[in-house]
Amino acid sequence: MIKSLFLLGLLARMSAGQGGSINGAKVLEGDQVDTGVIYPPIKQGGTPPPQVPGVFEALDDLRGGPMPDPEKLFALIANATADLDYPILNEVPKQKNFNCAQVKQAGYYADTDFRCQAFRRCDVNGIETGYLCPNLTVFNQITLICDWFLNVDCAKSAQYSDYANSRLYHLGWPLHDTPPWKQAAEAARKAGEEARKAGEQARLAGAADAAMWKAKLKKSA
Repeated sequence: MIKSLFLLGLLARMSAGQGGSINGAKVLEGDQVDTGVIYPPIKQGGTPPPQVPGVFEALDDLRGGPMPDPEKLFALIANATADLDYPILNEVPKQKNFNCAQVKQAGYYADTDFRCQAFRRCDVNGIETGYLCPNLTVFNQITLICDWFLNVDCAKSAQYSDYANSRLYHLGWPLHDTPPWKQAAEAARKAGEEARKAGEQARLAGAADAAMWKAKLKKSA
C-alpha cells in the first residue's frame, strides 16, 4: 500500500515537470466564437434516464481495458514517448471539423482532430470556447476532465459525447449514476443508522421504565 501511494505521488511530480499535471495543472483557454447555434430549451425536473453502460464499465471501455495497477501505470507513463503515445500541443488549436452545430446540447466535447488534447465548450448561448489539456493528459468525455492519456482511447470519445453532457444543465441531476455497489453500501449504511437509532430509542425507553419503577418502589417503601 505504501509503495503504491509513493508511485502515485511520483507520477504527479513527474507530470508536473513535463508541462502540467492532473492535480492543479492549468488548462489553456482559447478564443471564443459566437456560432449562432440555438439549442432546444432545457426542461427542468424529472429524473435522468439511466446511463448505459454503468460509469465504471464505460470508463473501462473508453480506456480499452481495466485500470492498471500503480506499478504498471508508472511504467507506462515513464516509458511513453511524447507526440507518439500522447499529443504535445502547446496552444489551443483552431478547430478543423468540430462545430457546436454538430452536437445535441450545450456541454464539453473532445476534439478528436487533435487526439483529444483539445476540447471545446459549447455554452447555452451558442458560444464556442476551445481548451487544451496539459501534456500527458487528454480530455475524458465521460468525466469531462483532463485525464491521463492512457485512460482515454480518443477514437471512442464520440460515442460518449452525450453520456454526461446530457445532464449538465439539469438542476439536481447527478453527472453520473451511482454505481450499484455504492447504492448497496449506502443502503446498508442507512439501515445500520436506523438500527442504531432504534436501539438508542429502546435504551432510553428502558431507562425511563427503570426510573419509573424505582420511584414506585421507593414510594411504597
